[in-house]
Amino acid sequence: MSLKILAISRAPKFSPGNVENDAAILREVADCLTREGHDLKLISEEEFLKFPTDCKVIINMCRGEDSVRKLRQLEKEGCIVINSTQGIENSRRKNMTRLMERAAIPSADNILLSRENLSVIPGDENWSPSVKRLLEKHEIEKCWIKKGDGYTTDKNDICFCNNPAEVEAALREMFERGEEGAILSRHIEGDLVKFYGIAGQPFFHWYYPEGGQNKFDVKELEATSSMLAKIFGLTIYGGDCIVREDGSYAVIDFNDWPSFKVCREEAAPHITAAIISEIKTRIP
Repeated sequence: MSLKILAISRAPKFSPGNVENDAAILREVADCLTREGHDLKLISEEEFLKFPTDCKVIINMCRGEDSVRKLRQLEKEGCIVINSTQGIENSRRKNMTRLMERAAIPSADNILLSRENLSVIPGDENWSPSVKRLLEKHEIEKCWIKKGDGYTTDKNDICFCNNPAEVEAALREMFERGEEGAILSRHIEGDLVKFYGIAGQPFFHWYYPEGGQNKFDVKELEATSSMLAKIFGLTIYGGDCIVREDGSYAVIDFNDWPSFKVCREEAAPHITAAIISEIKTRIP
């Protein structure tokens, strides 16, 4: 069965420092699907927003609100969208944080922040007491301040902070450029591990991007990531975790369709197989 498939690349602003890697994995998957005889058209997220869409199958790396809105409408009209719009929305940082907490996934201690729960109002020049009280209440010293909603698009969307003054500066910068909220995450000492997975496929890849030596149960992390993919509604996924010296880990990020940059050629056939499998189960 030959299928007409539309593939949509990610807008560059949603791939800070990773534009070519994100584009490369989609091209690799598109080539795999074409070699299997499917009629595939690859377009940009910008092009997707400009023109009507008549394809019944869409594979996409979209993250823009307008793009997701259009994809959601197409889903309602019977179009098969991979990753689903539910998965894309669940990968937004605030939603991701809440879902992981609800599912009791081992993760960092996270606090959702706004001007209101910091007792900060626009024009208030003295944020220090509110920030200091917050850190003391939760017994936090070092932490990360992250953009509360959406996806990372700016170098200041994630900031490491050593003390209350740096926390205040990071929050002030985010709120003053119009962000509605932020997430404060307790810093965890350990090794950073990146991982990639594909639903229903015998594929799981992990590595230490900054070097590491702390050992952990890979099968347990694979099971955790698979469970998260089901909770989020993702077919193609990846994430980051911190592995402590004792082998325990905390998932600090989980997202839709990562770049697979260190294992692209190995991952692409599995992504292709997952897409075909999902399509076959959903086409009458």
